[in-house]
Amino acid sequence: MFRIHKGILRELTLAGLSTAILLLLSYESEAKSTFPGGRLEAACENYILKNVAGDIETECMQVVFDQEFEQDGVTARCTANKSLLRGLCKVNIEFMHNGRVIKRVPIAYRIKIFGRVPTASKRIAKGTTIESADISLARMDITDLSASEIPTLNEIAGVKSASHISKGAVIKRNMLEGEKIISRGDKVVIVVQTPSVRIKASGAALSDAAIGDEIKVMRDGGSNVLKGIVNIDGSVAVAGR
Repeated sequence: MFRIHKGILRELTLAGLSTAILLLLSYESEAKSTFPGGRLEAACENYILKNVAGDIETECMQVVFDQEFEQDGVTARCTANKSLLRGLCKVNIEFMHNGRVIKRVPIAYRIKIFGRVPTASKRIAKGTTIESADISLARMDITDLSASEIPTLNEIAGVKSASHISKGAVIKRNMLEGEKIISRGDKVVIVVQTPSVRIKASGAALSDAAIGDEIKVMRDGGSNVLKGIVNIDGSVAVAGR
């Protein structure tokens, strides 16, 4: 039978304990401030939820690793350009020590923003007058849309479509015909802008048009047909050469 002397066993035990203590002290001296990756990711999620209002979905696009520091008393905070917290974006984790940023870690996120917005209940052909029955509210991804691009139900009903609208598509303002402010034959002010000079002339409209529409006009006393865009004041902007 193999036997170990108690004295030898005691020496081995003490040696093992000493080694363990040294390893522990070594670990503590190397990392006095530790931040688990899971807690850092949770902090980023909470930061996004606090600063992005409404119905959103978030997805972290990378692995968030543990962060360790030799200094004691390191703190962490999340920062971001709040106006850019949509779509593909990032949240920065800043690690502070004695009031100074000692490390900054960017974390990539995808943030989807949803809203109940007008959608087409059926396919709507270009030039069709949209009825109330053609529109329904639905929860849709509006991450890439601004509030000004989305009309209300009342702004859509009774208006003609400026383009084909697929069934289920979000109805945007640029899909609707604007109110015609120029009628065929109306007198208009033609503004020709060149890099060095701005010229105004009077002319006649050759078609009906709304603000932002392309229109053909003819300058008084001339025979050339010009193409321009209707300005908000009713004038027609023609690009000069």
